[in-house]
Amino acid sequence: MQRFVYEGQYVKEGEKLFEIADFSSMWFQFDAYERDLAWFKPGEIVSVAAPSVPGKVYRAPITFIDPNLNEMTRSAKVRVTLENPLSKSDAGQRRELLHKTYAEGSVKVEVPNVLLVPRGAVLSPGGRAIVYVEKSAGLYDQRPVK
Repeated sequence: MQRFVYEGQYVKEGEKLFEIADFSSMWFQFDAYERDLAWFKPGEIVSVAAPSVPGKVYRAPITFIDPNLNEMTRSAKVRVTLENPLSKSDAGQRRELLHKTYAEGSVKVEVPNVLLVPRGAVLSPGGRAIVYVEKSAGLYDQRPVK
């Protein structure tokens, strides 16, 4: 990945000469907000699409959720390990995903079967949350909600 030494250069013991990496698998990391962390679990499948590889979607499980929360953003890092296959090009072979490439990911999570309403439908007169349910044409019933 990086070269810190050149031919003819003097080096000291313990000095870094090269930085070498194996790109056969890549980490895709994203930030998950604190309020969303309850929905993510290791092993859940993430679909990842990178603009540098148009039309291809990589699928892999969540391998790590950082237990440390970033205090500024109130988020934690979530990691997915993607296989990075070789692809052929005019210049030879190279890995499909490049180092430090941006990508978009989506996770399908299982949610409990609950009734949901748009946020704009919830009213808060007197500090309690209510919605109005249509009983018949022009007749509405007031219901408290959580």
